Amino acid sequence: MNQEKKYLSSFARRISRKLSPYQKELLDQFLPLVLFNGENFENVLKNYTRAKFEIGFGNGDHILAQAIKNPKTLFIGCEPYLNGVTKVLDEIKNQGLKNILLYPDDARNALEIIEVGVLQTVYILFPDPWPKNKQKKRRVINKETLSMIHEKLCNTGELIIATDHKDYAQSILKDIEEIDLFKFNDENFDIYEQPEYWVKTKYETKALAGRSHYILLVKK
Repeated sequence: MNQEKKYLSSFARRISRKLSPYQKELLDQFLPLVLFNGENFENVLKNYTRAKFEIGFGNGDHILAQAIKNPKTLFIGCEPYLNGVTKVLDEIKNQGLKNILLYPDDARNALEIIEVGVLQTVYILFPDPWPKNKQKKRRVINKETLSMIHEKLCNTGELIIATDHKDYAQSILKDIEEIDLFKFNDENFDIYEQPEYWVKTKYETKALAGRSHYILLVKK
């Protein structure tokens, strides 16, 4: 990871609670076996029909549920929060999951490694809203990131976003309109209506900030 581009950080912390010896062991010994990198991704992808990418998987509720439900799909999960990474590592190890690769850092560096048109779906679920005006430049969803995602998606690729922060949702919709690279999956879809297939995360269940917004997009 020495050649990674330095993006303005979109995350505030790497660790919330001190890591246990077992968590440290997972990071030191098991993470290298499922670590996303360019070579590993190309070799593993050959065994799957499609690839999906999650930016900021938190405690892993969504990516784990999706990987178990869709064993023929490869999932790449990015998360700098190491407590969450160890939780997912533990589940991968205990359940013998083969279709998850993890990148414990900024997702934009991982996206740069992926070839154009490879991804079927990109998920960004409840990213840090950075609500203060001076913080907004740290939001992970902006025109630059949206353009990068568009490039990596296949022709029928989807971008699925959820946020419970109204101002962030409005900012995202404004950026989407201005770059004109995506269209809504369903023009009649209610932005406040949770999709039928949705996997509710622990964060969403707690409803920490407010009403959730669901932005379901398809590459133009």
